[in-house]
Amino acid sequence: MAAGDAAQLAAALQAMAGEVVVEGRERLAILRPTPARYGDVVRQREAVVAAARAHGFTHVCVELA
Repeated sequence: MAAGDAAQLAAALQAMAGEVVVEGRERLAILRPTPARYGDVVRQREAVVAAARAHGFTHVCVELA
């Protein structure tokens, strides 16, 4: 199974939640939103997960700090 595309996911999230650093580890997307954008990522959880799936990830985590 191929790894997800972190760069493309980061670009997709830019439109919905502002700047989010995305690190891909195989099929896991680790999201690091700026503190000001953390709430945007959480409020749009379903859309964020759908975007991650669309870019090849099966799991998503949000790093708190």
